[in-house]
Amino acid sequence: MAHQHAPIAPDTMMLPIYRPDAPASDPVLGTAALDRFQMGSLHDRNAEYFAATGDPDLAARAAENAEQYAAETIELLDDVRKRLQTAPKRPELLDAYIDSFIGQEFDDAYNRGDTDYEDIVTWLGAGIEMGGASDVELFTFLSRHVQHIERQRQSPETREVVDKTKQLFAEDIQNAVAAGWLSSHALDKLGKVKDVNIVVGDVWDTFLQNHQAYHVDGKSYIVIGQNIGVGATKEDLLENIRRSLPHEFCHLLFDDGRELPAWLEEGLAEHINLLLSHGQPGVIDPDQRRDDGAYDGYRRMLAGMLTSTQHRRMFQDKNQLLKAALHAYTSPPASTEWQVFFTLLDEEWGPNSFEMFDYIIEQETKHLQDESAEYKKDAVSAAFTAAGHVAVMIPQLRKRAAASRQPGSHSPEHRRPEGRHKRKPQRHIGAAAVRAGRR
Repeated sequence: MAHQHAPIAPDTMMLPIYRPDAPASDPVLGTAALDRFQMGSLHDRNAEYFAATGDPDLAARAAENAEQYAAETIELLDDVRKRLQTAPKRPELLDAYIDSFIGQEFDDAYNRGDTDYEDIVTWLGAGIEMGGASDVELFTFLSRHVQHIERQRQSPETREVVDKTKQLFAEDIQNAVAAGWLSSHALDKLGKVKDVNIVVGDVWDTFLQNHQAYHVDGKSYIVIGQNIGVGATKEDLLENIRRSLPHEFCHLLFDDGRELPAWLEEGLAEHINLLLSHGQPGVIDPDQRRDDGAYDGYRRMLAGMLTSTQHRRMFQDKNQLLKAALHAYTSPPASTEWQVFFTLLDEEWGPNSFEMFDYIIEQETKHLQDESAEYKKDAVSAAFTAAGHVAVMIPQLRKRAAASRQPGSHSPEHRRPEGRHKRKPQRHIGAAAVRAGRR
């Protein structure tokens, strides 16, 4: 039997912030739904909502456009509920967020009824037919949530830190190019940093989805995770901006619409982030660095992969392979820098070495997912762990590479001839395609 809940009192409602440019995929939960709600109708609730706000013009507009936007608004609202229902269960974090930034009355509304739901977020996502929150209660919650995010987005402190981080990144890239660590092609794209839009995301789109920040290929914005939970401060958000933006700027500038294996793309982007802010450009191994970065598994694997031993005497610079990788990553797909990188890598590891490493990681990731239900649900974590395992294999792989160079030897058994993924992970393609396209 459905439980009934008294709606939140009209005088506690807050009008949604109107953002007409908000796409359906906006990183803030419910923004697109709120925009449609303000323009149209949700069953018979829309006019009731706007009448409660005391704005007769908006109430009249809602009644006039009731049918035009009803279907789309209902679809968007259903999507919001689904996202709430599938959110990772961290009730202590979400409850603290709601109490701190959204309002105590949601606790009161949740506790008023005889509910079987364990936490407020599950209650909000269920819908009144299932004994959960009513449409008005959900929209009021989303309104508070969006206003909180907008205050963070527009605060003078946030904008000042964003502008300063952009400036420092451009200066640091110029210095790294001058020092020979990055390709001069990197300078050609620095203008994009000035114009990129920085968006503060929310708890569902960032922290609860294992992101501190992200950039979507082909988009001119970067999403930064907000500060949430007990003890969180505004400085936590500002520090996340300082820490995460340079990494995402690398994706914005250097991914260049291409799709690279995650171990190369993320590992090199994080190394550039760290060398710009903390120095040690020739040290990619996280265990040897003086800072605390991300993507440790990828960087450990790259440290072994990009360390020259077989041809050390040929390379006047012991960091030749690492530099070649950084130059390739910061160059266009068709540039000679990629050809140089593949040539040096094959001299160190044997023919098709790039494909070999990609294939080994793919197989190790699959093995982890076959052995663990947790990894099966979280392919990203499985790939991180797999890269760490491959890093441990480096000495054994070196012996095989040395043996393959002996007269009459055969290619290592683990090397897949075509070197291409049969299943394409999100945002990445097989290593052979990268080589074939000089990408």
